[in-house]
Amino acid sequence: YDRVLLDNVQGSYDATTHLATRGHQRIAIINGRRDSTVGEERFAGYKTAMSEWGLPIEDELVDFGEFTTQGGYEAAVRLMSLQAPPSALLVTNYYMTLGAVMAAYELNVRIPAFLSLIGFGNFELSDIARPPLTVIDQPIEEMGTAISRILTRRIIDADESPPITMKFPAILRERESTRAL
Repeated sequence: YDRVLLDNVQGSYDATTHLATRGHQRIAIINGRRDSTVGEERFAGYKTAMSEWGLPIEDELVDFGEFTTQGGYEAAVRLMSLQAPPSALLVTNYYMTLGAVMAAYELNVRIPAFLSLIGFGNFELSDIARPPLTVIDQPIEEMGTAISRILTRRIIDADESPPITMKFPAILRERESTRAL
């Protein structure tokens, strides 16, 4: 079947690199289920960037769970309650980002003074939150246009050519939720 995808590996790689270039060494990740393709791809980008920056991937800084607000909240509470909490956090899903931000507010962990945070998805909270959140954005309009063109070819033009996969680059939208150490 035809597929229009986000380059998840590149997105989490760019986010992790963004944090590493600002001097963060304890970079945690809140990720989706291990059996999810999206989760695996986003974790792969994180691992590659951590490796390239010579940063260890510490088990206590990696959290796999559900792509839910509650999952993000619970993971963030656990991570921020560690004896040595992370200085930076990559949250790989919109709902999980909501949960992580809620946990930071509840625990009075100021972003970015005590925790730099990057989320996935350029949603309304990104601009409304204080500070505005740095996020990995999907080029939704371009992806939608691609889907429309593929469907038009398949349905109206009766195109029976082999399925295609289009992968779109993720976009780092830098705002105010990250800081240099």
